[in-house]
Amino acid sequence: MTGVQTCALPIWLTLNTFAAYFKYAIFMPYDNYMDVYHSKSWFQSKFDADMLVGMIRNYKTDLVAFAWYNLDPASHYMWIYHEPEKFGHARGVIEPELLKKYGNFINDEYIWADRSLEVVMKRLPPTSRFAIVSDHGFGFDKRPMNMLYVVRKDPMLKFAGLEGKVTANVMGEEFILKPVEGAEFPDGVAADEYIAGKFTDITIRELDRPFFTVDVLPVGVRVTRYSPNKLVDLSETNLVLGKKTTMLKNVIMAVYASGVHYEKGIIILSGEHINPGVDLGDNTMADFAPTLSVWLGLPFPVDTDGYVIEGALSKE
Repeated sequence: MTGVQTCALPIWLTLNTFAAYFKYAIFMPYDNYMDVYHSKSWFQSKFDADMLVGMIRNYKTDLVAFAWYNLDPASHYMWIYHEPEKFGHARGVIEPELLKKYGNFINDEYIWADRSLEVVMKRLPPTSRFAIVSDHGFGFDKRPMNMLYVVRKDPMLKFAGLEGKVTANVMGEEFILKPVEGAEFPDGVAADEYIAGKFTDITIRELDRPFFTVDVLPVGVRVTRYSPNKLVDLSETNLVLGKKTTMLKNVIMAVYASGVHYEKGIIILSGEHINPGVDLGDNTMADFAPTLSVWLGLPFPVDTDGYVIEGALSKE
């Protein structure tokens, strides 16, 4: 095949999506990291649906796999507001205003994912087959304290003296930095090496140790945050870079990981040759590929430990 293939998106959906993005993800003021995540997640769900429909319509394909990732971080961070009654023994009193603000956070994420799936299903041929599967479930974290520390991108890059000189993905525990095209760096020093040196030199004053470990890779500079068993108080800890000092709380946000992976997830099958309304019982992820293969008329995978899920497929 020669030439370049293009993907045309449904224009009315795309315009609505970008209008929502500019309203909620750019101009809306945020109190913290999860406010930013929540509004962008809504945009992401809508845009993902647009993109998926456009790709399926413009490319001949028999099988498409797509992941909605937003549910995972939302459940990790916000389960404390989803089931607050289960955290009283470990978390103390949950502030009423936060409970009111975030009480429907996880439900909203599932609603948005469901509406996005509805958009996809309505715009594909009626003979299409759908399988929804999760590799795990979610529930409240029984541990007394499980705190995650998220690097705030803009303040950290400013402290490192790299503001406007690098691009970064979401700066969680590990992230990749790449030099911006046209950015100026000291003569005689490769851009990646300069970036790596900046983060290597950032230290925790109270612990007298580096805050990051750094690796220069072909894809960019990989930076991994120090992850102690119990991080010192953010309000009493300082980062040092040369003669510059900043309090850790200025460049790090602490969020509860109040939701944790549970063993049992879900599997939902819809389309031709599926028995409707059947409880599939307990199965494993290894059973999904054999079931999907038989359903689609493909050869049974010989290297799997799984089985076709009993009762899922009709004999018609």
